[in-house]
Amino acid sequence: MKFDKKSSSNADKIFINGIIYSIDGISSVYEAMAIREGSIIALGSNEEIKSWFKDSKEIVDLKFRIVLPGFIDTNCNILEIAMEKKDG
Repeated sequence: MKFDKKSSSNADKIFINGIIYSIDGISSVYEAMAIREGSIIALGSNEEIKSWFKDSKEIVDLKFRIVLPGFIDTNCNILEIAMEKKDG
């Protein structure tokens, strides 16, 4: 489990049964994550996250949907950039 050690075991929301990609240098994939105040505080297996954050306010079943890291630049045309990289 990848966990922010400064965090307590309180999470606003946990997401389970997902395919959650992480940008950690080795492209790790997790099943579950915990969120507090809009930030990811832990990534791990369903069992790890559910047991550590059992007092969470909300549990969201992702039903094996994919979660990708945030895309910050909403003004960026991803397809246009991909085509430029492909051609150049």
